[in-house]
Amino acid sequence: MAFASTVRNKQSALQRRKRNRLYLFCGLIFLCVVLLIGTLSYVSRLEQFLVKTVVISGNTVTDGALIEDVARGELLGKYLWLFPKENSFLFPAKTVEQSLLSEFSRVKSVSVSREGFETMRIAVVERKPQALWCEGFEPFLSGENSTDCYFVDESGFIFSRAPQFSRNVFVRYFGGTEATSTLASTIIPDRFAEYDFFVESLRAEKLPITDLVLLRNGDIGLYLESGVKILFDTRQNLGTVLSNIELLMEREELSLISKTPRFEYVDLRYGNKVFYKSKGVTQ
Repeated sequence: MAFASTVRNKQSALQRRKRNRLYLFCGLIFLCVVLLIGTLSYVSRLEQFLVKTVVISGNTVTDGALIEDVARGELLGKYLWLFPKENSFLFPAKTVEQSLLSEFSRVKSVSVSREGFETMRIAVVERKPQALWCEGFEPFLSGENSTDCYFVDESGFIFSRAPQFSRNVFVRYFGGTEATSTLASTIIPDRFAEYDFFVESLRAEKLPITDLVLLRNGDIGLYLESGVKILFDTRQNLGTVLSNIELLMEREELSLISKTPRFEYVDLRYGNKVFYKSKGVTQ
């Protein structure tokens, strides 16, 4: 019995020593982790690793100071209360990019990267105006000029209020969107590029187009500098409409390109039949 008790005591003492060694090992590991994190946190706060300079390129219209303000706003604070976001190796590049895209509708794309230990580089690509979209086609149809126009890029995205232009600088679009907010909306979703190609093809043929009006009933009015209106609708193939207009341009009696037209409108909404109104007579 005494022998058995001695063996149990030795085993118990051995187990305690193993547990103590395990606790000591775990404690050392924990201490090393804490020291490592503390060291990394300390190093990450060193001035030579913090973003001091923001270099911006590609912005011709968007204010660089505003871009920098938004970017630096995303560098405030810390990760896990330990690592500063303004560290040049840790700054949230994707978050900065998303914030800039959200804040500046003129910015089409942006890339944020580190340069050296103290510089954040922001490369911006701005949207280029392809046309204008103007509010309120009802006033336009009644002969009034719209004063609220916006720049539209090649995809139909409305990105900025536009100043006043003479009518032959950009084609003006009316209608084509049901969005409650104008900026950052898209006109003629999924089809603007098609309409833009259609309009620019005719302009390349010297047809002086100034406005394209999309009515809610599906009718489309193409307005010329002379005041002539060409009517078609959204159900028609634009390639066919384009060919028909090009054929009409060859007819001298219509004089589509003339600044002193002989008629008020051309109606292409009825298949292969063409109607036009001249001096109060429909043919």
